[in-house]
Amino acid sequence: MVSVFLKKSKERLTVAFLSFEREYLNATVSNAYYSVFNAMQFLLGDPPGKRWKHGGVVKSFLKLCRDRGLAFSVEVDKLAYELYQLRRVADYGDRVIEDRKQVRELLQLAETFIEKQRAKTPFLKAGIQPDTPKGR
Repeated sequence: MVSVFLKKSKERLTVAFLSFEREYLNATVSNAYYSVFNAMQFLLGDPPGKRWKHGGVVKSFLKLCRDRGLAFSVEVDKLAYELYQLRRVADYGDRVIEDRKQVRELLQLAETFIEKQRAKTPFLKAGIQPDTPKGR
């Protein structure tokens, strides 16, 4: 199941770039966000509950990085927060995203994050135990 998230991550990043080329900025943002989200799911493994929630994935991923002394050149929390906020506008908002420059910057950050995680996957995946709620 976990490898499914890696495949989804790659696919969503590709779709984000294709969408950007065609000026579909809402689709670009949504797919870029889910590309990062799926990459984090892949690295974290099975969720502590039934499924990963958006905030839980980011929080657990940042904890994993801190615990393993791993720094990303991409500010992961900033990337995830900005993409999440913009994705909410893209998917649920009452306006259309039109700032091509902002979308391009976030898309490039997402791509950088995905490339960095691919290089660090063996280190991150070794012995990962996701956070579990107390009492489990």
